[in-house]
Amino acid sequence: MPDIVHVTYNQTGKSKRTNKFGMREMQERAYEARTAQYLLIKAPPASGKSRALMFIGLDKLNNQGLKKIIVAVPEKSIGSSFAKTDLKKYGFYADWNPNPKYNLCTPGGEKSKVTAFLNFLESDEQILICTHATLRFAFDAVDEKKFNDTVLAIDEFHHVSVDAGNRLGEVLRSIMEKSNAHVVAMTGSYFRGDSVPVLLPEVEEKFTRVTYNYYEQLNGYEYLKSLGIGYHFYQGKYTSAINEILDENKNFKFIKGPLFANIILADEINRTPPKTQSALLEAMQERTITAAGNQYKLEEPFFVLATQNPIEQEGTYPLPEAQLDRFMFNVWVDYPNYQEELSIVRNTTTNATIQLNKVMNAEEIIFFQNLIRKLPVADNVMEYAVKLASSTRAGNEYASDVVNNYLSWGAGPRASQYLIVGAKCHAAIHGKYSPDIEDVKAIAEPILRHRIVRNYKAEADGYSIEKIIDGLL
Repeated sequence: MPDIVHVTYNQTGKSKRTNKFGMREMQERAYEARTAQYLLIKAPPASGKSRALMFIGLDKLNNQGLKKIIVAVPEKSIGSSFAKTDLKKYGFYADWNPNPKYNLCTPGGEKSKVTAFLNFLESDEQILICTHATLRFAFDAVDEKKFNDTVLAIDEFHHVSVDAGNRLGEVLRSIMEKSNAHVVAMTGSYFRGDSVPVLLPEVEEKFTRVTYNYYEQLNGYEYLKSLGIGYHFYQGKYTSAINEILDENKNFKFIKGPLFANIILADEINRTPPKTQSALLEAMQERTITAAGNQYKLEEPFFVLATQNPIEQEGTYPLPEAQLDRFMFNVWVDYPNYQEELSIVRNTTTNATIQLNKVMNAEEIIFFQNLIRKLPVADNVMEYAVKLASSTRAGNEYASDVVNNYLSWGAGPRASQYLIVGAKCHAAIHGKYSPDIEDVKAIAEPILRHRIVRNYKAEADGYSIEKIIDGLL
């Protein structure tokens, strides 16, 4: 198999060689730019970005007059990269020694991470490690001036974007505009995997860039001599494969992917990268797929059932609010009770064959969808649904004190639409010709659960989404 790319490396050993301060090549380069107020470090995985931050942060504390360092990581597991590290024995003048109490990525400590964050700002402690989410929630509770004389280090910086709905991006821009904080941003990529830029050009100009590329890293390995990348095509006869990829005009065919179906089962949807989420968003809202400038309409009915594990954070991409809003229901599936689990085990640990029988075809599903929409709704029920959705929006005339105190974002108009459609379905299933207010209440929680966002006060005071919704009902 011929190589289409062949690279020879110098085997310099620089990637693991350290200077008199214990810094590897990339870390030394980043340290040279340590006095910059806004520093953007782009380097490959395993190049030492975490320790580079430690060197820079300690210099800012000891020599540049800053008082605190806040390290924000995308998920708790990455927080271990910033645990206590002995740097003196390798030649540096100080050790990285955060107080375990303020490593908010480790188990234990205060129940409310936001409260711990706020306590840190008022304390004499110098180093805090938290997640992006904790930083976002805590920011809502403080004035930007609280970040004066603070180093804000954001790991996996490509999670930031200029999109108006990107809360982390809003936090960063506000801190840069209204405080004298220093920002150290670290990333392996300047691109997010979608079309949204990480920074606006005028903001990006403020950053001093330090770049360490893959070639430099690989060139510095001691035992990597060369790298070849080749290719091969179809394993069978080439002539039998031509019709699979070319049309009669010898142009490449568009091969329909998994979204061209009536029912989509998207397991672990928060593991899909932003580009895939964007394609799914178009399919759910527009019922179309766009590829290579061509738009393809999806067949009706089109139904998406997605799952995600609430305790999984590593390697995930949280769905943006616009994507979540397209899902009608958010159904919480808890552990099965004893009898349910016994039934699960009994039915899945034998060699019994399950026979599935078709109970309805596509035409019948479309018929019933149209039938549901024809059900009449009384004005008082319609008004109740709209007021219920409106009451989740802080500052609204229908909002309660609980909503004003504990919610950052409320449900949008799509929630009102789904409350009525869901109430119609609930009424029809229970043999009623028109929904009443009780039907709206019956389906309100799974419709509102993923559409409202708590603030730091709700987390600190133990107010769950379900408790807030129950209060509104």
